[in-house]
Amino acid sequence: MSVQSKNNLPRIQVNVQKALSQLIRRTAFAIEARAKQLAPVDTGLLRNSIHAEMKGPLKATVGTNVEYAEYQEFGTRHQKGTPFLTPAFDEEVSKFTKQVIDLKIGS
Repeated sequence: MSVQSKNNLPRIQVNVQKALSQLIRRTAFAIEARAKQLAPVDTGLLRNSIHAEMKGPLKATVGTNVEYAEYQEFGTRHQKGTPFLTPAFDEEVSKFTKQVIDLKIGS
């Protein structure tokens, strides 16, 4: 009598990576959308500069290239900050964590 087994780990790994990549993408764009809602608006430059970008299958960044963005986010010694990226991230990270736990990996 012989016992045969099939190694499903490579297929499972591909499915996990694909599902996580999709989740990271959705979360990054949700953070972008929420940060745009929260960003203070004078001319609209800051809000319009916020963008999400996939940097790899499991890595995304959300940010802005506007020079004064960090002063808006964190403030200065002369003015209090008006955070927009940090609260957007904080709102989405708990959703992301729950979705990772609930992740359904197709067979």
